[in-house]
Amino acid sequence: MVTPCRVSPPQSIHMITRRTVQRQLWLRPDREVTQCVYYVLGYLKQRYDIEYHTVSVLSNHLHLLLTDLRGDQIQPFNRDLFSLLGRSINCLRGRNENLWNNKKPSCVCVAPRGEDVIDKAAYIVVNPVEAGLVSHAKKWPGVRVLASELGRRRLRVRRPGFFFSEEGCMPEEVAVEFTLPRVWDVSPEQLRKSVIEECQRREESIRSRLQNAGETFMGVKSVLRASTHESAKTREEWFRLSPHVACKNADLRRKFLKWRKRRQKKYDEQRAALLSGRRDVEFPEGTYVLHFYVGQKREDWVG
Repeated sequence: MVTPCRVSPPQSIHMITRRTVQRQLWLRPDREVTQCVYYVLGYLKQRYDIEYHTVSVLSNHLHLLLTDLRGDQIQPFNRDLFSLLGRSINCLRGRNENLWNNKKPSCVCVAPRGEDVIDKAAYIVVNPVEAGLVSHAKKWPGVRVLASELGRRRLRVRRPGFFFSEEGCMPEEVAVEFTLPRVWDVSPEQLRKSVIEECQRREESIRSRLQNAGETFMGVKSVLRASTHESAKTREEWFRLSPHVACKNADLRRKFLKWRKRRQKKYDEQRAALLSGRRDVEFPEGTYVLHFYVGQKREDWVG
């Protein structure tokens, strides 16, 4: 196996992240880009059994927190999300090269515990502030869901006037809804309250840090004036580990990684048997390509 097989149990929460090529500002939060992103999210919600929780799209990357309801939706969803956004934004910007960098999207499985979900949701909400772009998340002019809007944000978006043909199959209007993720140990209202408090704490810490360093935020006007051909000025860390799971509880994290390792071993064994000529092999639960495109049987999810 070149890369590990994907793991996405039913009702699993995922944080998806991807950057543009060379960290260029092709996703600059113009009105057309904002409309396009919301429209694509709404369209894909009609096709896949997923639930959105929060999203943030900065000028050179995006973060999205969602739940895969069936356990085999994250792979085709990612494929269509980045394909549609890449081609449509390229059309808007008048270019035809790759929009996204050549790495696969980061897809981190978030433990359904309040502590872990609060951490990731707050990270996404505060991302424009952490990047030094605006002093408050509510000032970000692009795609975002505020902490107070978790589980409450609903909007209808009309089809953008570029790329999407009026004579095609794309709907004229779509609905986008952001729900609260389901967690084990925190009620929905307490989850929203905790995310709000964590976002406020992080924003205040960032503002204090920049003030002590004598630095200022870029501001909305400067963000919108920036050339899309420019790249982010900050230095990117290379060769960092790409985690597969976000779980602060060490015991739970180890259990998940051990289960994932056992599943990978079984997948490799069944794949080797298939390549040797056997057709009666049954692959682990959630196997996507070999199940849908080759027709191989797979086990059902248990638990």
